[in-house]
Amino acid sequence: MELAVSYKIGSSNLGASYAKNGNYNDVTNTGAKQLSLRYGYGFSKRTELYAAYTSLTNDTSANYGFYTGSAAGSKLTGLGLGLIHSF
Repeated sequence: MELAVSYKIGSSNLGASYAKNGNYNDVTNTGAKQLSLRYGYGFSKRTELYAAYTSLTNDTSANYGFYTGSAAGSKLTGLGLGLIHSF
């Protein structure tokens, strides 16, 4: 399940998403939750600078990660910065 929202204020835009993964094959404590927050600033119609923060919390027996698995029950956080330019 995932819920995502975004809101534009002038040249800025805000976004948030929440995702929850239930237990895998009915094995208890194998789910995870993820919260992501995003801020973007549009310099023009074609160029945007953005920053994003993500927090991923595993249940005690889950080992989800951003790119690869992680230790069971771990909590991971990440920060990203980027520039989008459309040609």
